[in-house]
Amino acid sequence: MTSYSTRPIYNDLADGDQVILRKGYQDNDFRVVTLRGSERGFTHAVADDETEFEFKTSGGHDGRFMTPCGERWTLYFSYPLPDMPVEDRIAYARAMLGEAAKYPRQSSSDWDNPVVFLIEDVNSERVLARMVSHEIGYLHKDQDDIERLSFKMINEGELRAGSQAVGSMWTTSSSVELDPIGIPEGALPGRVVVATNIDVEIVEGRAVTKLRNPAMLPGTTTLETVTDLFPSRSFEDGEDRVFGRLNRRITLEPIGHWLYQVELARHALDTDEALVVVFPDPDNPGGSSEHIAILTSKGAVFYADTGYAHDQISGHGDLMPGVVHITEVSPWAYSTYEGEHDAGIDFADARADEATLAHFGLDIAGLGALIRGFVDEEDVRFNELCDRQLGELMMSLNQVALKAKADTQTSLPPAPAA
Repeated sequence: MTSYSTRPIYNDLADGDQVILRKGYQDNDFRVVTLRGSERGFTHAVADDETEFEFKTSGGHDGRFMTPCGERWTLYFSYPLPDMPVEDRIAYARAMLGEAAKYPRQSSSDWDNPVVFLIEDVNSERVLARMVSHEIGYLHKDQDDIERLSFKMINEGELRAGSQAVGSMWTTSSSVELDPIGIPEGALPGRVVVATNIDVEIVEGRAVTKLRNPAMLPGTTTLETVTDLFPSRSFEDGEDRVFGRLNRRITLEPIGHWLYQVELARHALDTDEALVVVFPDPDNPGGSSEHIAILTSKGAVFYADTGYAHDQISGHGDLMPGVVHITEVSPWAYSTYEGEHDAGIDFADARADEATLAHFGLDIAGLGALIRGFVDEEDVRFNELCDRQLGELMMSLNQVALKAKADTQTSLPPAPAA
């Protein structure tokens, strides 16, 4: 249930940092303490009432705290805490860790960061809020070593159009409708609700966001002051710490997460299917080929991870060259108690015809134009063909594939009588 970015981490904590300790591992007894030691580590912690907790290491990367009377305490929350009363700080930490949510709690990926919304309006029909984060999406360098902003299938333009800067934070450019079912009590304008993950469903054309394990943060705030709820731990310039700044601040899910979930929900309204070109294998021109490209597709499966779908289709092992219509798409996965995990996508394949092209809004020249976008630059076999000719050529290979399949079925021995 713990979000990845809020797991307690010992590394890089030092003298003066305030953290939360928990008695034992399961007790609901918490203390806000200040670590004491040096800038390169700490040796003990002190509470406001001067109670000392001696730190005892265990393997160098973990450990426990001990009081003079022998009580054991563990690190519960290591990230910087907002300026609020002690009890509110503890409530804040429990909410950020997903432990303040009501039972039964929903499963949540360990790699998802907390998702945060500032409530703007509450009425009898809807709860409206703004998603809040330190980031729009993720910066990465492309093949030309230029920094680009992206989040899964959302490009930079979409990210910037769907977000706006407010001080040092980013919010969605418009209000988000939250599903009122499951929203904790106290949902009023100015309150902040945090969740371990979100799901989006399109209801009567509207994107409605469902929160997983929602909990309210203490106090009220505004868009202009919401950054105070997610402070950063300051470091002196040139400060030499043994570890990286892992506890600098809580990592909130980028705005792109919500934008992506909305697009995923919209694609989920369509049936999963795809139009695929299978290029002849130069080393096996008369046989099956794994050289494929997804020309166009519908549905959430292909939108969510086109690369994974491509790998599953190309690994089919029995696709002859031509243009193929992929239907009856069914993702599957399983895990065993022994730790084994496997997943894949089952599907049906049929040779495309003119009706298939019309279904995807294509004519033969449009098909050729799509295919050309996936032709290997070093493959000179199709250089002299225009788009229409390229489309006609790949469609003509369907007849070869159908004849090969018919010949194979004819050569098979008859099934034994029942």
